[in-house]
Amino acid sequence: MGRPDSSQPGWRSTAVQSVSVGARPRAFTFVQLVFGSQWIALGKVTATSAQGGTPVTLSVERSVPAGLTGELRVVSNPSEEGSPANFSANERVVLFLEKVSRGEGKLLGSGDAAVWPRQAPNWLFSAGHVQPIAEVMKVIDLLVSINARKTYEGRVYGLVNELVPTGPLGRIAAAEYAADRARWSGAESVPDGPRAARLLVAERFLLTPEPPEPTLDIWVVQLLSSAPSSVAVPALIAHLDDPEVAVRDTAFSTLQTQALPYTEDKFGYGRNDPPEERRAAIRKWQQWWAGQRGACLRHDVPRFLQDLGSTYVLTRRAADSSLRLLSEREVGYRPEETGERQREAVQRWHAWWEEFARHLN
Repeated sequence: MGRPDSSQPGWRSTAVQSVSVGARPRAFTFVQLVFGSQWIALGKVTATSAQGGTPVTLSVERSVPAGLTGELRVVSNPSEEGSPANFSANERVVLFLEKVSRGEGKLLGSGDAAVWPRQAPNWLFSAGHVQPIAEVMKVIDLLVSINARKTYEGRVYGLVNELVPTGPLGRIAAAEYAADRARWSGAESVPDGPRAARLLVAERFLLTPEPPEPTLDIWVVQLLSSAPSSVAVPALIAHLDDPEVAVRDTAFSTLQTQALPYTEDKFGYGRNDPPEERRAAIRKWQQWWAGQRGACLRHDVPRFLQDLGSTYVLTRRAADSSLRLLSEREVGYRPEETGERQREAVQRWHAWWEEFARHLN
C-alpha cells in the first residue's frame, strides 16, 4: 500500500477527551472523532475475520488527509473494552484511525455503540460504522476546511452557512464544533472572538429553529453559557421540560450558571421529577425571570447597541443577532455594510429600544 506522507501539517491540535464508563467502549462526539483521528479512511472491506469483527482488510478509496492508498489491515485498539465492531465483506465504510503504521491501521475507539443514524439515546459516536457515507464524508470535508480558516468570521460563516445546510449530521457537527472551545484556537485575534463566535452559532438555531433533535439541543444549551443572560435564560428555561433527560440536565446546569449573579435558588427543580412537579418548578423559574428580565435587558441592550458600531464585523453581527432575538424583528441592519444605510438601521434599533424600554418593569 502507499506510504502516508508524514510531512503533512498536523490537524490533531488537541487531545481527544472521550468518555469511558465501566465495560463500555470509549465514546466520542462526531467532531472528536474527526479531529482525534490521525487518518480517516473511506473504502471497501475486502476480507474479515471469521467472527466478522477486526482485523479486516480495507481497500482504501480515499483518506482525510490524503495519503493512504491500496489495502490496509485494520485492527481494534487492544486497550478498548466492549463489543468489537462488526463488518461484512464488500461493505463500504468510513473508519476513524488512531494511527497507521506499516500497513496496519488501529481504530480510534471500538464497537458500534453509536451508529449513524441514531441507534442509541446518547448520540455519541464510536469507531464502528457511520452512515450514510456521502453525508458523512461531506461533513468531514467541511469540518476540516472550516477548521483551517484563520478568522473567527470565516469559521462562523462556514459552520452556519455551509455545514448546517448539509442535514442533521451537519447541524450536530456545527453545534459540537462551536461548543468545543479548543477548536477556536488558531483563529485571528478579535476581542472576545470565541464568545461571539459561539453565540452566533447558538443564535442561528434559536432564530431559525430546527426540528427537535436531542444531540443538537444538548450542544445549543451548552453554547448558551456564552450568551448574555437576556438571550440565554428564557431559552434555557424552555428546555427544562425537554422530553430528553440529558437535555434537561444540560439546560439546568447552564441555567444555574447564568442565574448565579441573581439567585442560587433552584426553585425545587429536579430533572428526574415527575412531569407535574417539574412543570410547577418551571413556573417558579418563569416567575423569577419575569422579575429579573427588565434589569437584564437594561444591562445588556445598551451594550448590544454600542457593539453595532464596533470595528469588528463578528462583534457587530453578534449584537444584531441578539437584538433580533430579543425584539423578534428585523430593521435592515447589515453587519458588513457601512455608511448612511447602516447609520439609519442603527437609529432604528435605538428607536425600538427607546420605545420598548418604556414598558419594562
